[in-house]
Amino acid sequence: MRQDISHTYKNEKTGIKLVFEVFEEVNYGRSCWQFKFYKNDKLENSHFNYDTDRLLANLNDFLFNSPNERYYYIPMFIPVVYDAVKDKFNTIEVPFKSHNLKLIKNVFHQKKLLIVYKTGFVIVNLINYTFIFEAFNDDVAYITDASVKGMGDVEIEYGDVKAKCFKKRVIKL
Repeated sequence: MRQDISHTYKNEKTGIKLVFEVFEEVNYGRSCWQFKFYKNDKLENSHFNYDTDRLLANLNDFLFNSPNERYYYIPMFIPVVYDAVKDKFNTIEVPFKSHNLKLIKNVFHQKKLLIVYKTGFVIVNLINYTFIFEAFNDDVAYITDASVKGMGDVEIEYGDVKAKCFKKRVIKL
């Protein structure tokens, strides 16, 4: 994703829009995006503080909404999921260190959201917003990719630093 221009993700059917406005380095090489979130062309002010809230920097494989267009992932340092049916924002208190949150990708599958970072992953139940997570020390392993296989199995590809090789692991979504 180019960092010298703004980007807009918009769902024409629901009127939900996320605008990546300015890419910035906030401190010590940590970069992020200033953003705005709109519902039917009205700026959403109740959930976000646009002076301080930021989106993660690496959003090349970012998916904005679920296939059924109900759920919207806002890739902040503390992730947020917007439920368009309930008109409600749900914050996912992920216990990762924010300096390790390089987003690899996110995947919606049925009623779950998989968020894959370089050093771990989170599986969010979109019905009750419970989640499970697994974190790696970045000197032990780092995730390079993830994909949904078959009936909700997720294949995580990661680099094993000590073994100096890449491995795959399958987890249930």
